[in-house]
Amino acid sequence: MHSILHYSSSVQSFLSVVQPAVGLSFQSHLAGKALTSFNLLIFLGAFIMQWFIGLVIDLVKSFGYTEIIGFKTAFSVFLLLSLTSYIFFLIINKNHIFFKIKNM
Repeated sequence: MHSILHYSSSVQSFLSVVQPAVGLSFQSHLAGKALTSFNLLIFLGAFIMQWFIGLVIDLVKSFGYTEIIGFKTAFSVFLLLSLTSYIFFLIINKNHIFFKIKNM
């Protein structure tokens, strides 16, 4: 349970830092549209992830397993996807990250 709360708080703090950057990246008359689009994408992403987790739980239950096994499977898939995307991020930005560290 503690790891879920830790992950949730780190994602929330990340999004609270990103949102002002989105607003400041646009001219003042476009900042409202940019922030509205950003919020829409956040809610859309949350909806898709909740729907996907429910889909995995129902799929596991249809194979005759318990609901608890379904939840464990769904969150394991989510963890695997999160780790895969993080590794992809590190590979794509490998040169940029090492260049920044080297120049510090």
